[in-house]
Amino acid sequence: MTITIDKERNLFLLFHDLSDKPSKENATSDTEIHEFPLISGYVCPECGKVIKAYYTGVPDHLLNSSSSTQLNPYLHFEKKSYGNKIISSKEGFCNGGSYFILQGHEHFCKLYIVDSPGILNALKTICSKHCFDEVPPLTDEQLELVAAKIFDNKVSGMFLVNDICNVDEPLLAIDLKILGISTTSYYFNDNIVKYVAQYI
Repeated sequence: MTITIDKERNLFLLFHDLSDKPSKENATSDTEIHEFPLISGYVCPECGKVIKAYYTGVPDHLLNSSSSTQLNPYLHFEKKSYGNKIISSKEGFCNGGSYFILQGHEHFCKLYIVDSPGILNALKTICSKHCFDEVPPLTDEQLELVAAKIFDNKVSGMFLVNDICNVDEPLLAIDLKILGISTTSYYFNDNIVKYVAQYI
């Protein structure tokens, strides 16, 4: 199964590979396309993967599920070694629609995209995972200052990924190569907080 977003038509697309079905009539390239109206969605500007989507309708694989599930077929080609990191996806239902969230995207792309909409919310999410005392906790006022600088493109390595449908607030993208931060580091979030603190 492959997942993508049609930006021109605002559609969330699921491509099912039919080649694994026991039928001689299906060629290896045969696919079945399911289209769902997109309410909001974000695509990584670096690798093109769908980071997050909220759409109307329910895919077949979720019809019999009472909770979120792992859409592992989407990541089939990504089954490589990333240390002890897991790459997966989270799906479920919310406010009458269906959602998709790619988790662990930063382990195969240089961008770490925080799935909390809004710059300030994203910074607070990162700081909430900060657990060491080397860097003092940042206040809301300090984070607001940094958020304003990110919005004005004055923080190197941090920028916004806009909602394709222009419904929700943008997501915060962090270029880990520019920051010199490894996803395998135990101090991953702490290192981001240290970097953010330089812009206060």
